[in-house]
Amino acid sequence: MSRLPAWLRALVLYAGLTIVFTWPLAARLHSMDAGDSAFFAWVMSWERHAVLNHPTSLPHAPIFHPLRYALGMDEPVLGTTVLLVPLWPFTADAVWLYGVARLLTFVLSAFTAYLLAKELGCSEPASLLAGAA
Repeated sequence: MSRLPAWLRALVLYAGLTIVFTWPLAARLHSMDAGDSAFFAWVMSWERHAVLNHPTSLPHAPIFHPLRYALGMDEPVLGTTVLLVPLWPFTADAVWLYGVARLLTFVLSAFTAYLLAKELGCSEPASLLAGAA
């Protein structure tokens, strides 16, 4: 692993830490709890459907039909949906995609903190610690 670039070692470290600290989420990406998680999975599924089939209908989610612009009545989730665009060709399972998104937020947040620490002049160990924190 020492032959890997430092940034890739950091990503592997943060992916491992994410799996350890969120266990058993990584093993249960197909399970969904009620409430906000189910709603966000539905919104992400709607956004995917709208973008692929009829992009102009995106803000008009049918959750409060016949109201228009219903997607704007809650928290924006489009950023999370865009994060998962590379996985769209492989699955349409909104629950699984939401589980992956939850894990990716930890990994990418840690990686961004690592990159920021490196940019600010911290050493490799200090940058890794900044990301892990």
